[in-house]
Amino acid sequence: MNGLSGAVVSIVVCAVILGARIGTPNPVFAAEASLHEVRNIVSEELQSIHSIRVKYLYSVESHPPYQIGKGTSECEWIRQGDQIFRYMKPKKFPGGNWIGRLQAFDGETCHSVTFDPEDPNRYKNLYRVHSPPPQDWNTTTPADFIGLRILDSSETLASMLAKEGVKIVGIEQVETESTLHLDLGVLVSPSGIEWKVHAWLLPDRRYLPAKLHFTADANLPKSKEVGLASNPFYSLRCLKWGKFKDNQFGQLRDFPTLATKDNTLGLLTFETTDLTFNEPIPDSQFRVSPHIGTEVTERANPTDPDQKVWIEGGGPAAGARQRELVKNASESAEVAAVKPPSNDLIVDARPNEGNWAYRLRLFAFVACGITITLYGALVWRKST
Repeated sequence: MNGLSGAVVSIVVCAVILGARIGTPNPVFAAEASLHEVRNIVSEELQSIHSIRVKYLYSVESHPPYQIGKGTSECEWIRQGDQIFRYMKPKKFPGGNWIGRLQAFDGETCHSVTFDPEDPNRYKNLYRVHSPPPQDWNTTTPADFIGLRILDSSETLASMLAKEGVKIVGIEQVETESTLHLDLGVLVSPSGIEWKVHAWLLPDRRYLPAKLHFTADANLPKSKEVGLASNPFYSLRCLKWGKFKDNQFGQLRDFPTLATKDNTLGLLTFETTDLTFNEPIPDSQFRVSPHIGTEVTERANPTDPDQKVWIEGGGPAAGARQRELVKNASESAEVAAVKPPSNDLIVDARPNEGNWAYRLRLFAFVACGITITLYGALVWRKST
C-alpha cells in the first residue's frame, strides 16, 4: 500500500512539473522560435489593408507646465495606398487653442486647409503643394497604433521587424493580455533625433502592437539642437479592441477601439466610433476644392520660392483682399530691409466670369486711359 501510494505521489508530482513546464514555456526559446513567423504575419497583416476609413474621437490633455489645451474633437482618417485624408472638426478647446484640420494627398498634390474661426464651416486658406507630403505632415493618426507608420517616419512595424538586430526581450503581460516584447533598435526621425524603439505584440491579434514605446537621449547633440526636454518619450497603448468586417476578404479583423499616446507634452486619447476595411474609396475623397472667397496658395514644392495666390471666385472681396496682400508684402519687405517684392508672389483676384469678359474690361480700361491722355495733350497743345 505504501509502495502504491508512493508511486501515485510520484506520478502526480511529475504531472505537475510537466504541466508547469508546458503551461509556462521558456520565454526566450518560444520567442526566438517564432520571430520569423512574427515577421511574416505582421507583413501580411499590414499589406492586406488596401484601404481603411476610421472615425474617432480625439481628446487631448496637456501635462504641466505645457498649455496645449484640453478637450475632445470629432475626427476622420482615411488611407488608400499612398492617398491620405484627415479631418478634425474645428473646435476651440476650453482654455486652449483653436484646433481644426483638413489635410488630403491625392497621390500628387498635398491639400491643407485652415478654417475661419468666425465661421468654422468656411475654408479661410487652402495650401496646395504639388509634391509628396513631408513625413511629419500627417501626425498621430490611427495608423500609428497598428504599425502602418512608426513615429512620423516612412518606417512601418513590418519594416522595423525586418531589420537586422531585432532582439527578443521575452513574454510579458500588458494590461490583461500576454505579449511578445521586442527591442526594435534605433529609429532616426525626420528631424534627425535617434529614438530607441520597443514593441509589445499580441500573438492572439496577429501580432498587432499592444504597446509601442520610444525614448530619446536629451544629451545627444541633435537632441540639444532642437531643444528636447529631459527624458523625452512617446508611448502608444491600445487599451481596448474590437472586431470589424473586412469588405474585401470577408473575415473579421482586430482594431483598437480605445488607444492613447502619451508624451512629454500631454496625453492624447483615441476612441474609435466607426471603421471600414478595404472598401473602395473614390479619388475625389483625397482632393479639396476651395470655397468662394478662400485664399488659395499654390506652389510646386515646399521650398519653391515661386508661388501663386488668388481668391477663389473673385468679386469685390477679392479686390480688397488683393490690396491687403500687396500691402502686407510691401510692409514685410520694408521691415526686413530687403529689396522690394519680386514677381514670386502673384495675386490673382479676377472675378470668376470667364477670360473674354475680363479681357474686354481690361481693353476698355486701357482704351479709356489712352483717349484721356491724347485729349489732354491736344488741349495743352492748343492752349500753347
